Amino acid sequence: VQKEWLSSCLIAGVDIEIEGKIRNFLNNKTDNNQNNFEELRLAIVSTENKNKLENTDKNKLWNFTLLDESTNKSYGNAIFSAKRRVILGKDQGKKITVDENFEIKESKSASAFIPPCTKNVFLKYYNPLTNNLRGWDKTDAEAYLKDIKDTLQTFLN
Repeated sequence: VQKEWLSSCLIAGVDIEIEGKIRNFLNNKTDNNQNNFEELRLAIVSTENKNKLENTDKNKLWNFTLLDESTNKSYGNAIFSAKRRVILGKDQGKKITVDENFEIKESKSASAFIPPCTKNVFLKYYNPLTNNLRGWDKTDAEAYLKDIKDTLQTFLN
């Protein structure tokens, strides 16, 4: 799980110093322990956008999307970029994985209907100013909620 999480972070993009530390951790199989992983995890998390959703924000409408049960269970508690790969893959009938050399591999897989708004969330469609595909932050959530309200307003008038 640690290796998968760190690989996803590496592919999603991290600063150059953290990238080197991740590569060292992944390549140095004998010295990988929980403390080293925790140091890396904290370094990655601390560089994330300061506009992070608080735990109380995570159970609000702006953080919800619709998925079928199979897709939802298939990525568990993965980071946003890994979830994004699963969603885009399911939509295209592909399984998109990352091998030990950080190469993206695609294979045929069952497709699933991904509701348009859900796909748009993972495409970061609602926030035209974002350049962060590593996470869903408060700016993204606010833009998504604004779109929901604007759409509903059309029907309420």
